[in-house]
Amino acid sequence: MISCPPFRSEVKKEGRAQTTKIATTTNSHVAEPAMTPEQMPSESKVSWSKKYWNSVSILQKSREQIVLLCERCCTSWLMILLPFVPAGFIIYYLRVNPAAIFVINFVAVFPIALVNSKAMDLMIDQIGTVKGGLLYMTFGLDKLPFSTETISNNLSNIVQLITSILLLRSRQIDTLKTSLLGGIVSLLLLVTGACYTFGGVSNDRTGFVSGIEQDYNSTAVKMMGDLLTLISISILIPTASHILSGTSTKSVTLESRGSSVVLILVYGCWLVFQLKTHAYLFDPDHSYSLNENGETGENEKTPNVWGLSVLLVLTTTIIAFNTNFAIDSIDGLVKHTSVPKSFVGFILLPILNNDTTALSNGMKDKMDLALHSCIGKSLQITLLFVPMMVLIAWIMGIDEMNLLFDSFQVVTFVLTVVLITHITADGKSNW
Repeated sequence: MISCPPFRSEVKKEGRAQTTKIATTTNSHVAEPAMTPEQMPSESKVSWSKKYWNSVSILQKSREQIVLLCERCCTSWLMILLPFVPAGFIIYYLRVNPAAIFVINFVAVFPIALVNSKAMDLMIDQIGTVKGGLLYMTFGLDKLPFSTETISNNLSNIVQLITSILLLRSRQIDTLKTSLLGGIVSLLLLVTGACYTFGGVSNDRTGFVSGIEQDYNSTAVKMMGDLLTLISISILIPTASHILSGTSTKSVTLESRGSSVVLILVYGCWLVFQLKTHAYLFDPDHSYSLNENGETGENEKTPNVWGLSVLLVLTTTIIAFNTNFAIDSIDGLVKHTSVPKSFVGFILLPILNNDTTALSNGMKDKMDLALHSCIGKSLQITLLFVPMMVLIAWIMGIDEMNLLFDSFQVVTFVLTVVLITHITADGKSNW
């Protein structure tokens, strides 16, 4: 008789041994400490590497943007005046001589305003290259039938706007009125005359010569001159009625508020006319348009929108502080020196709003853009800033802010409009 081996008992023993081994392995795995990055699998190492190189790439891009911003916005000789910016802060808070505070902060505005203007131009280029951007969606444009200088002329009065708001806030109404009219006269006479002179003496078409005659679109300039004539009448009538007919200041203030609403509506119509319905009049070359990819076709690198936005916010804030310091010291300047307040408002403060864009366009033989810059900025002051200050003063309860100006200043303004309309009527400029 053959005997069978103890098969069942052996199987049971092997099964128990395997179960014990699995349990031991599981417990040992749970008890193991967390792996270091060096011990991680290859996929985790790749993710750590990606994070590292992404951070390095962000730093490199930020550095590139800073370099581009410096190259495109900070290359003018006016940058030598940048030390006046921190000096203006220091001397203001040290409460030294008001004349020194005014002069240093006055000078400090020039380099920062130039950087702000260049950053605004680059920002407009970037916005214009984005198909369906906010501005062009508003006017329903897929291509740009006008140059970016047209928009820039409507956005480049930032110093004048900040100065006006600060003067209104400090209730220096007489200085505010004087600076508004002084800004217009300065743009129409000083800047336009400089464009005529330097554009005739030296330009890109013929080099340095004397007696060159430049051409421009007289139709567009005549339309702007007609608008200036309308505005001069709206400013002349309240002053004349007060002086000749004895109209009370309260009545003039009420009339000014109604006229301000009309002037702002006229400015809105002017923007539609300039940017959409008759844009071709303000870009005679028709050379600026978007390609299929929404690009301007220029190969030159430009900073991105975010970098320009930060620069615009920063420069605008600095301009506001330096301008505020200068305005706060006007009373002390007048008190401690022999400088009259009317001179500060009519001559000095408007200089802050004069940039070199129009002059450079004139020397590049682009008199259309030069005149659009000078007269366009004047139109914005008269059609937007003046009525805006009247309405804001109404909200603030300041009844002194109206369209009643000094008679001498009004006469100067009206004669300036008549002169510039007559000079620019023939479409030719001679130095």
